[in-house]
Amino acid sequence: MARVTITLPDELVEQARAAGLTISTWAAADLRDRLSDLTRQAQLVRYLDALDAESGAPSNEEQTAAEAWLDAADVPWPEADTQVWHECANVYAPPRIN
Repeated sequence: MARVTITLPDELVEQARAAGLTISTWAAADLRDRLSDLTRQAQLVRYLDALDAESGAPSNEEQTAAEAWLDAADVPWPEADTQVWHECANVYAPPRIN
């Protein structure tokens, strides 16, 4: 098993230990979750690319209408999720050809 060094705020380490969590177990579980999320997001990107290949990419008007619908639906899209999406798209998805 690999050994790595991570830097965490003292307060976070104290809280984890007080809760009876071992840092290694917690970090491994969190990393597994993050990798699983990235895998699912990559699968979604590939699926959407396949739809684009089959039906054509959405037009600017369709994209604008979809964004307006999302805004009206008040769907949360935190900045952190946006960053994860871009990381996923850049790492896992093939480059788009326009």
